[in-house]
Amino acid sequence: MYSISPYWESTTTLGKFSCSTCPPLLKSALSRGNYQLGAIRVKFIDAAKLSDLPPGSCLSVEVDPEGRGVALFNVDGEIFALDNTCPHAGGPLGEGILHGDTVRCPWHGWKFNVRTGQCLKNPVDDWAVACFPLRVENGTIQIALKDQDCPS
Repeated sequence: MYSISPYWESTTTLGKFSCSTCPPLLKSALSRGNYQLGAIRVKFIDAAKLSDLPPGSCLSVEVDPEGRGVALFNVDGEIFALDNTCPHAGGPLGEGILHGDTVRCPWHGWKFNVRTGQCLKNPVDDWAVACFPLRVENGTIQIALKDQDCPS
């Protein structure tokens, strides 16, 4: 069983992906290994066990040896992944407080929609947080990284 976050738009920032509504491009990525999604090759990296992220919770994880942080969110059984760093002052969003589909940064209270990455205080692109496409395979949350950014 797997699920895939329904948001996708490529960006060049650290191999992350910004959120936007789109066609379900990731539905073709059903088997393990590397994938070609449009012009972007991605690889799914294990991030956390689904059992470590109950509904209504959030979690900070590192997904590569360089310590790239990802914030995971469980909104009523639907999983979302954002860049873990708040653009305001660098707070860890995965350690914030989740209310519905909004996370509040634990440092200064800035709020972000976990479905879109949009900052609710200042909804301009410069303050949006990048999203990661993801899937859940065999109880493990896997984050899609651009293939050249993947650990070997």
